[in-house]
Amino acid sequence: MFTALAVDTGRLWFERRQLQSVADLAALEAARNLGCGGNAGNLVAAAQAAAARNGFAGDLTASPNRIESGGLTTAATGLRQFQPGSNTDVVHVVATKTVPASLVLGGFFGQDTVISTEATARGEPSHATFAAGSSLLRLNPSGQDANLLNGLLGSLLGSSLSLDAVSYKGLANTNVNLAQLVRAKGDVGSVEELLAADLTAAEIIGLAATAVSQQGTVDASVTGAIGDLQLAAATPTAVRLGQVLDVAVPASDAAAKAGINLLDLVTTTAMVANHQHAVSLPLAINAGSLIQVNALVNVIQPPQIAVGPPGQDAAGRWCTQARTAQVSVTATAHSNLTLLGTGIALDLGLSTTVAQGEAHLLTLATVPGATQATIGATPGIAALHLTGSSGSGTATATASVLGIAIPINIGLNLPVQTASARDLVYDVDNPTASHLPMARSIASPVGGSLANALSAPGAITLTPDLSNLGLLGFLLQPVARATVEGLLGPLLSTVLSPLLQGIGTLLLDPLLKILGIQLGGLEVILEDIKYTGGAQLVI
Repeated sequence: MFTALAVDTGRLWFERRQLQSVADLAALEAARNLGCGGNAGNLVAAAQAAAARNGFAGDLTASPNRIESGGLTTAATGLRQFQPGSNTDVVHVVATKTVPASLVLGGFFGQDTVISTEATARGEPSHATFAAGSSLLRLNPSGQDANLLNGLLGSLLGSSLSLDAVSYKGLANTNVNLAQLVRAKGDVGSVEELLAADLTAAEIIGLAATAVSQQGTVDASVTGAIGDLQLAAATPTAVRLGQVLDVAVPASDAAAKAGINLLDLVTTTAMVANHQHAVSLPLAINAGSLIQVNALVNVIQPPQIAVGPPGQDAAGRWCTQARTAQVSVTATAHSNLTLLGTGIALDLGLSTTVAQGEAHLLTLATVPGATQATIGATPGIAALHLTGSSGSGTATATASVLGIAIPINIGLNLPVQTASARDLVYDVDNPTASHLPMARSIASPVGGSLANALSAPGAITLTPDLSNLGLLGFLLQPVARATVEGLLGPLLSTVLSPLLQGIGTLLLDPLLKILGIQLGGLEVILEDIKYTGGAQLVI
């Protein structure tokens, strides 16, 4: 009798263990179809196929078996509980099997017993963090980039900054993650609550500073720089972190642990807090007789960093999508020149407007020894034109000829070719953390576009405007036109061409790069990858 009891107990335990494996594997396989990028319609088929592969001959859809989706709740004891409903956060599988109650007594009485097991799994697709139009400071820091960033970030944050290139490089080489920011906040219990909280720019930077300080191995220059940024953040505008980071919710463990570049987080937060507000940057550049050029920056729509899985949801929207900023930047200049004894006053601005570009995570796959991410990228449509130094009107040069002031309208015949959408492939060797960030880009920066286009005949147009002189202007029009075309035109072109090239290469190109924008192009930087296997058991 004792031998029979031992055999039956062991047999039933083994049967239950096998059935538990069936439920676990069925739940895991079904959960891979949950969440953004998954196909919830495949839950039943995936669970049934996994059960069959593991020796289950029954039907998981037939009562008392069940396959159902829902959410998780936490009991007062702290234990997780499955809650059926309209949510599709987790999948719950109940598997049963009828077996003889006893191998010995069952032969006499024919009694059976029903073994029941259950498992709950959550979809955990692999995640990537990337930014469309990240700064290249992490690759090639310079004093000029640091000065531009000090002016830009200081203006956006509402104070002044004097960080050096080493500090900015340290910020650009440091990552934080959402789990660290949740711990730093203290009074929120989840990533979702953190993303929905109303915070000032100073508070978000403060959370990042706390997260950095808890890492323990960060250089002192980074902690000092993030502290200076927090002190400089004077703008009171409330910002939700969900406006800065595009995170698929409910956030998975992979999303909470994916690295977010610290410099991208700070600059994006500053732009979100100040979009629709123009920022003036008085930046002196040496352009011959024009010794000071000012930039007026207006962030029309802020950028957004992406953290999430690949693919599209049921409505066809990309699960994880990053955006560049939509901005207008005008570099203005005015000065008085003397060419061959002729006084000429210049009043012009080189204005660029760039619509938002976007990038979305298409696929994320692993092969032995490497991970491959494919990101679809579409640059924003760009426009480039000349205005007056006020940022509006017509660019002009006023020449004094025989005591008569002749206004000359300056035009720019420079169509900007916008790059086509393209899929960018990132082959990242394992371990991925040792090979990221990784940049891929489309098209060329604004400085190169100007240098090439302005060298072509007819790029700059000069037209005398004597309409304010009435009849005298009408009579002098042929003389003025001949003077402009024959004498002043070539002289002005020798000044205007290098001037505009200088504005492009010395100011607009690096400034747009810091803003994460290329005129007619797009750069996408893959920051981090978390590969999870697709699902995990939660109960």
